[in-house]
Parts: sequence; C-alpha cells; structure tokens
Amino acid sequence: MINKVKLLILFVFCWLSVDAEAQSEYTRRKAYDLARTWEALKSDSSASAQNAFFEAFSGGWDCMDCINAFGHLPAVNDTAYCIKLLMLSSGADYDADAPNYFQGVLHSQMESIMYWENELVSDMSAGKRLRIVFYLLSKALPSDQMRFWQFYWSSMYFYEDGGSPNTQYKAESRRMRILLEKEGYADLIETMETAYRYFNGGVMFLSTDRFVFPASVK
Repeated sequence: MINKVKLLILFVFCWLSVDAEAQSEYTRRKAYDLARTWEALKSDSSASAQNAFFEAFSGGWDCMDCINAFGHLPAVNDTAYCIKLLMLSSGADYDADAPNYFQGVLHSQMESIMYWENELVSDMSAGKRLRIVFYLLSKALPSDQMRFWQFYWSSMYFYEDGGSPNTQYKAESRRMRILLEKEGYADLIETMETAYRYFNGGVMFLSTDRFVFPASVK
C-alpha cells in the first residue's frame, strides 16, 4: 500500500513537472512569435505583416510598443479585430503602465476622444468597428458586457477627493449613450452606465492594499 502511494505521488510530481515545462515552452513560443512579428512589422506594414502580428498579440502587458502597434492595424479584418479587442479587455485588471496604456488604445478604437472638456461633438455617427463592438456586446451575457465596460471606464480612486469621477469620461459616456440609442442598442445602456458609475474614479491598482482590517479589529 505504501509503495502504491509512493508511486502515485511520483506520478503526480512527474505529470506536474511535464505540464509546467509544456506551459513554459508554450509561453516562450508565444513571446518569440510576438517579438518576431513585431520586428517584421516595424519595416513592413503590409497586410500579411499586420495579420501575422495580430495573430501573435495575445495581450502580454510587457511590451508597450506592441500595445501601440495593436492600435494601428487597419488591414486586419474588422470583426476579428473587435473580437480580440473584447476578449483582451473584458475582465482585465486596471493597473499602472501597460494595462493603462492598453485602455487608451481601447478608447481610441471605440472612436471616443478622451479629452473633450465635457463638450459633445456634432458628429454623432458610429464607425464600422464601433458598430461591430456594439453588435458583439449585444450577443454577450450581461455579465460579460459588465466585464467589458468595467475595464473601459476604470479610473483611479483617490482618498483625497473621496473617489471623484474622472471628468474626462463625462462627455464620452454621454456620447456613448447617444450612439447606443441611435444604433438600436438601448438595452446595453443600463450596464454601460452602471459600470461608469462604479468604476469611473473607483478603482485602485492591483499593487494597492485594497482590503485592510479596521484598526479596531484584532
């Protein structure tokens, strides 16, 4: 019986070791493919180079230049691009540096200028990719809709002002509501505005001590 237990433990250990090595190899291969296609894209902006980079980009947050390049891939199929945009942003954690930078790319792809000083623009028509995002969100579960919008509207909570909303998003949220109504997706508005209310000015970075015992708790 003891020998059988030892054999089982040895088997599990070996299996875990092989699985870890396989995952490590997979991670190295993904990093290599991203670096290779990024290098190619810097000197070749052809459709094939853009699509190769697009396929290799999987949301690694350690390459700011790659995130920037992901925001400039006009040759990629619009539907495929929007699906990956939603997959990468839905449920993503808002944090300093790369995630924050990716959020900026997301806003630019949603055709929402972030600094309007709370003024609405006269052009209230949605572009092709924005209409595709609306359509894809309309087919998603309400929970996945919320996971997308929570990252979209996330901005820092500051103790000094008690979590005041980020004013740069005020006009953008109004524009988003108008476009959703205009494009026939009014049923998405409630989730969008709920996420705006809770996550705009209501998020701390992952590295922050967000859960702290009160001083009175022993």
